[in-house]
Amino acid sequence: MKKIAALFFSKSGKADRYVLLISATCSYKTTFAMFKNIGIILILSSIFLLSCGETKPKEDPLQKEREQVYKEVMAVHDEMMMMGKIRGAQGKLKKMMESDSTNAAKYQTAYDHLQVADDAMMNWMKQFKNPPENTAMKEAIEYLKDQKIKVQKMKEVMIENLDKAKQIAGFQDI
Repeated sequence: MKKIAALFFSKSGKADRYVLLISATCSYKTTFAMFKNIGIILILSSIFLLSCGETKPKEDPLQKEREQVYKEVMAVHDEMMMMGKIRGAQGKLKKMMESDSTNAAKYQTAYDHLQVADDAMMNWMKQFKNPPENTAMKEAIEYLKDQKIKVQKMKEVMIENLDKAKQIAGFQDI
């Protein structure tokens, strides 16, 4: 048996004013059991705290597909927006028609091709709506796949008409 005692002295440090706070009789078995219980409590509380951390939700493959198709649609859109300086070229063609009446018909044809390209983009943009989040996933994916086909057709129309306008007007930077 071992006696554990803790003595605290007053501020003055005089031994006659000490307070006996803890006085207990402990055996080694009791001490070991106490530390064992504390260890178990610490381990269990650590496991509990770690299990309360954020967990990554499972990724829905349909959600991933939806996002991928949307990105593909918007990539084509963005490519075509960057490609065309259509309205600026149309402005140049108007000035060219006014200043060179002998080639006005040729410039008008180029202008019309640019207008077809611009209309293709504007018409697609007007009808495109990203499906709301509450839309059924399969329905949203089908809509976006349909839009991907439409945006590809829009791209083809734009490229064809931009190329024709470049050839007719001799522009390089459309």
